[in-house]
Amino acid sequence: MAIRQDAAPQRGGLADSLLYMPRGEGSWSFSGRVRHVLGRFRWQLNYTRITAHGRYLMPREWGRDPFFTFLPRERSEGAGDVHAATLNLIWRTDGGWRVQVDAGWYSLPALTDVRLNKYAMPSYTQFDVNAQYRFADGWKGLAVQLLALVKLPVDPSLTEKQAINKVDMLHADLIINYVF
Repeated sequence: MAIRQDAAPQRGGLADSLLYMPRGEGSWSFSGRVRHVLGRFRWQLNYTRITAHGRYLMPREWGRDPFFTFLPRERSEGAGDVHAATLNLIWRTDGGWRVQVDAGWYSLPALTDVRLNKYAMPSYTQFDVNAQYRFADGWKGLAVQLLALVKLPVDPSLTEKQAINKVDMLHADLIINYVF
């Protein structure tokens, strides 16, 4: 997959500081996957490269990043010069279970590089377990999901201000969905 982004040429009379993407800015993003399926088990090895030409930008209202390295509660938005790699292990059963275990490594630019690291996100690793069960018969449409993940900084010497709400976190969700 390849994504090219460029700033719109007609920007109105806005100052560069008010623009979502500065004039002349652009970015290239590449993402790929190798997958192997063994019956009800599959593994996937993924890699994403966002070049240093500019930041990859995607408004959060548009949903999740389209990259193969996307993991729940992870975003590459607002960053350039990114290397990301993930491994996914996925099992499915006849009984409605789907269990996925993921590991990811995300190398981002320096926290002080505002041009390529809009949100000052540190480089990190992420590990998660995502277990889902879809009910059948009279309960068809009901699904329960448990997501548990940990995000750890690559650099353990980050200050509290650099880490809070970004890394050094354990996150868990219990999600119950019913689709009519």
